[in-house]
Amino acid sequence: MLSDGMGAGAEAHRESAAAVALLGDLMSVGFELDSALECVNRLLLLRRQNDMYATLDAALIDLKTGSARFIKFGAPPSYILRDGKIITIYAEAMPIGVMKDAHPAVQNVALKHGDAVILMTDGAFDALGTELFASLLEKVYAANTADDAANALLRYAREKSGADDISVLVARII
Repeated sequence: MLSDGMGAGAEAHRESAAAVALLGDLMSVGFELDSALECVNRLLLLRRQNDMYATLDAALIDLKTGSARFIKFGAPPSYILRDGKIITIYAEAMPIGVMKDAHPAVQNVALKHGDAVILMTDGAFDALGTELFASLLEKVYAANTADDAANALLRYAREKSGADDISVLVARII
């Protein structure tokens, strides 16, 4: 799960950290996903200061079945690297904490052994720009671990542009 608060710096970090912590806490005590997302949206809406809001991007992966549920609130596309090809997971929705009845865009995808799932904030997405697909193929496939892949993408995005907060998450299905 990734979240990106509007803007950059400490305020944006607080907003995104709150979104992730709230959703994680609610899910860990047994809330169903839809109820947890509604609670997070309403809580962020209530505490909204200075027009702050956050994107929220999550991939819920069932390791027994290989199914993945991508949940997006205002987040850029996610990607699955499979056998040298890139599958784009794009779904449009408002950021979380913007409006009372905000709903995420949800896409269900069947994952396969060897797939790499990549989530990133708009800072990384924008920094990689036209080199995005080439960067995904080069940095993720060349890495020994998912952490190495995420760090390689993160470093490369920061080299390209440091104008926004940048986060990258990579998970490999093994």
